[in-house]
Amino acid sequence: MRIDKPFARYQLNNSELVRLAATPRERQKATLDRFLKEDERQPYTPDQLKQAFQHFGLDARLQQLEGKQDQSWSPWECGLYRRLSLPDHDPSPSPKLQGNECAELAQTALGLFERLDQDHNGRLCATELDEALHQADVQGADAAAVIVMRCFQKEIGNRQGITRKDLEKLKTDGPNRMANTFRVRKNQAGSLSPRKPIMEESFDPKEIRQGSNGTCVSLSTLIGTDADHVRSMFQDNGDGSVTVRLKDGSEHRVEDVSLAERLYHARGKDDERWPALLELALGERLGDLAGLRGLPDRTPRSYVATGQMFSDAYSLMLGQKRHKVNFDHQSPNQIREKLSQAVRRGGPLVTASRWETGLFGRSLTPLKNGVVGMHAYAILGYDEKRDTVTLRNPWHKGEWVGAQDGQDDGTFDMPFLQFYASYGTLVSPAGPTGLLRTAAD
Repeated sequence: MRIDKPFARYQLNNSELVRLAATPRERQKATLDRFLKEDERQPYTPDQLKQAFQHFGLDARLQQLEGKQDQSWSPWECGLYRRLSLPDHDPSPSPKLQGNECAELAQTALGLFERLDQDHNGRLCATELDEALHQADVQGADAAAVIVMRCFQKEIGNRQGITRKDLEKLKTDGPNRMANTFRVRKNQAGSLSPRKPIMEESFDPKEIRQGSNGTCVSLSTLIGTDADHVRSMFQDNGDGSVTVRLKDGSEHRVEDVSLAERLYHARGKDDERWPALLELALGERLGDLAGLRGLPDRTPRSYVATGQMFSDAYSLMLGQKRHKVNFDHQSPNQIREKLSQAVRRGGPLVTASRWETGLFGRSLTPLKNGVVGMHAYAILGYDEKRDTVTLRNPWHKGEWVGAQDGQDDGTFDMPFLQFYASYGTLVSPAGPTGLLRTAAD
């Protein structure tokens, strides 16, 4: 019986694998069908799991993949390797959330509705929510509610906006993750560090904490630079605004951020504001570029909410063209050599994790190893002797489950084959910059 696919997709847990190996052959299919519908867990020993691996040939499949380093791996083989190489990592399904905790969120949003609905059309659109985020008197729970509406606009309402009816429905039929976002942002609103003059901030890119925007590519690119590089992009105008000079030569005057914007956007060390100001300038420039490319007009914040292309990130953050390597049809040894070459050339390196959902009709295996799917990470270095890659998550938290340092600060070492199986893109500057921050630094 072939069980490698459901096992790689985490449809079959270790306990079920052990029990299936002990099931008579004539009953295995019926037992497997039951396990695929329900998550059943009973105690088992390491020896029993080892015997189950041997029974189904999973140990041989792992050895086969480890020896296949001169040939490319399919997405399916990458998923199988991730599962087989970490046999002790056997996560339980996420519990189904019971009830609804969105009542306070919905009531707060309803209390703001008339004030925020500036065109009085009975619908809060992205432009109105963006303006609300910038208002200095939107504080505390109000700020948290506006952030949730901006982040989940299409889910609460639709592309055109949010109505009172949508918010009334949210009271009794809202996802708990929205309530959690509301609760976290409301608590953060009362604990932000005091502001300091912008040019007195550290501008340390390694302390970036990505916020609600999809800026992982741009922030990961910036992580590979240093504070002097970042500081050179800012000028305090002395009137409550900052001029941000992006590395493509464009300049953008950005007003200082409100409390709600500090909660919504990326932050630096001690809640520094420079990453938020940078994101706002980035949104303006991406809007300009979208117009030149004939794309639909949107609010500047919308352009940083949904992600950026690597080419734009390298141009705007570094003033460089980018060199991109896709892992598809490339062997581990080919990617290992290209990674070594990129590190030797210098310059910020970025990688993107693999897709873990269906793409163009394909059913892919979930990552479930601590790596966030479809997310950019900074590569801080590659140790050729240890064959390990050092990465940083721009969230400043969230690591591969095999990380050994015991600190969830978003920086971790990963064996190269785990890196190859979990990521699918390597991006570097097309020319030398000398800016690469190595793991030793």
